[in-house]
Amino acid sequence: MRLPCASLLCLAALALVGTGCDSLNPRPGPIRAMEPRPNPPVPAAAATAAGAVPAPASRTQARVRRNRWLTRFWEELTPAQRRRVESRMHRAQPPLASDTEQARRLWDGLGLEERGDLVFGSGPVRQDPPAAGGHLIRCGAGDRGSGGMAL
Repeated sequence: MRLPCASLLCLAALALVGTGCDSLNPRPGPIRAMEPRPNPPVPAAAATAAGAVPAPASRTQARVRRNRWLTRFWEELTPAQRRRVESRMHRAQPPLASDTEQARRLWDGLGLEERGDLVFGSGPVRQDPPAAGGHLIRCGAGDRGSGGMAL
């Protein structure tokens, strides 16, 4: 006995409906939670931002990134930046520069770390008396004026 084509299609449709949606579900059972992954190791740059004391070299690099004008010669500074540097030189004990020309010569001879320390005030920069050769000396926190590190 031959079944018509329409009846074959009806039987195939009934077979699919009879199997239900569970057979079409790609997930084989309940979902299981994974264990949490450990945090990745913290790089050194993030550790210093979290509160650790940065090394002097990295502190200088960070200052230069934020204040690119520290790398400029005196003639390239804006008038406001020149006034700021001059006022810091006048406030140093003893004063580093008495006039603009002396401030220009001193600024152009300073290194990046010394410029940052002068402008931002972490560790005073002073000048030895002329008899000692006029070298710049940065004093430590506890020994203001005696026994610094020659630059």
